[in-house]
Amino acid sequence: MQSATHAPLIAGGPHAGAFRAPAVGRNGVVAAAHGLSATAGLRTLFDGGTAVDAAVAVGAALGVVEPFMSGIGGGGGCMLIYEAAKHSVHTLDYLGPAPDTADPTAFSSIDEIDTDVRSATVPAVLAGWLAAHERFGRLERAALFQPAIELAEKGWPLSPWAAGIFGDYAARLNRHGSVYAIDGDGPAAGAVVTQHDLARSYRLIGAGGGDVFYGGELGRRLVASVRAAGGWLSEADLTAYAPNWRTPLAIDYRGWTVHSTPPPSTGFQYLECLKMLEPTDLTALEHNSAEYLHLLLETISWPAPTARVTPRLSRACSKGCSATSMQCNGANSSIRRGPPRARVSASWSVKAAWFAREYRAARSTRPTSRWPIGGAIWLRSPRAMARHSAAASWPARRASC
Repeated sequence: MQSATHAPLIAGGPHAGAFRAPAVGRNGVVAAAHGLSATAGLRTLFDGGTAVDAAVAVGAALGVVEPFMSGIGGGGGCMLIYEAAKHSVHTLDYLGPAPDTADPTAFSSIDEIDTDVRSATVPAVLAGWLAAHERFGRLERAALFQPAIELAEKGWPLSPWAAGIFGDYAARLNRHGSVYAIDGDGPAAGAVVTQHDLARSYRLIGAGGGDVFYGGELGRRLVASVRAAGGWLSEADLTAYAPNWRTPLAIDYRGWTVHSTPPPSTGFQYLECLKMLEPTDLTALEHNSAEYLHLLLETISWPAPTARVTPRLSRACSKGCSATSMQCNGANSSIRRGPPRARVSASWSVKAAWFAREYRAARSTRPTSRWPIGGAIWLRSPRAMARHSAAASWPARRASC
C-alpha cells in the first residue's frame, strides 16, 4: 500500500485546508471551466478514450455550454501533449493567422478591434482538435462530439454568470443575428438553452471531418456570414490553413523537466519565472502573505516587457518559421537566472498587501468561501474585486475516474 504525503494546510477548510473536496481517482482526471464539459471528457475516458480524445470532447461541450468563451469558430491555441509510451512531449500550434486580405491600418483603437468582425483570425480550433485526434486519439471522431450534441439538442440550464454575459452583450449578438433569441434582458439564470444548429454542425463534422469546415458546407456558410458583416475571411483562408507540430521548450527546475509551448505562445514566460524563483525557498514564506505575493508578482511582471510577441498581418513564411503570422521579438534570449528586480514596484506592493488582507479576511469571515487557494490569482482594484468577487478565481470543475 502506498501512502501519500499530505499537502500543508493553506486555509481553514476540512479538505487538507481547502473548502472543496479534491477529485480523486486512479485512471484519469478531467478539469474544465464547466461541470457539464468536464463530464463529457470523463465519459470519453470511461469509453476507453485517450487524454486527447477527452480534450476534444471537453472543447466541443464547452462550445455548447460556454459559447461566449469557446467554439469551433475560435482563433485557436496550443496543445502540450505527453506521449507516455515514448516518454516524449509534443506541441501542436493551431493559432489561426489573420486573413490574407487583412489590413492593419483599418483600426485606430483597441475598442474598434474588440467590436469589429474584421479583427477575427482564421478559425483554427477545429483543425487543432482534429489534428491532435488523428495522431493521438483512439475513439471514433463522431464519438467525441456525441456528448456535446446531446447537450445542444436537449439543452442545459444557464448559470447566473452565463446569463449575465448574454445580457451584457445582447445588443452585439442581436446585431449579427444571434441564435439565442435574446430579448430585453436576455435568458434568465436557470433557463434551458438549446442549440440545434450547432448540434447539426457537430454531426456533420463527426461524419465528414475537417473537410466540411475547411472548404466544405460549414466553411462556405461561415465565410458568407463574415463577409456579409464586413469581415475579411475567405474560403481560400480556410482551405490554406493547417496546424503545425512543433518542438516544445524545456528547462530544468529543481530536478524536474518543465515543458512549455514555444512562441507565438507566451508560455516561455512561465519557464523564465520558474528559473527566477528557483533560488528562493518559497516554503519559508507564509501562503498568500504580502511577502509571498510581492515576490511572485514581481517575478511574473519581469519577463513580460522583455520578451514580447507582436502581431504581424503578413502571410506565413513558406519555410514555416511564422506559421501563425506572428513574430516573436527576443523570445530566443537565454533564460535569466537569479532573483527578481532589486527595485520593487510600489504598485505591486500595494496590491500584494491588499490581496493578503482580503485573503485573511475571507478565511475568517467566509468559512465556506470559494476564495482562490493555490490557483490563479486575479488581481483587481478593491472596487472591482467587490463587483466581481465571484469571478476573482473561477475554479475548474473536475471529474475523475
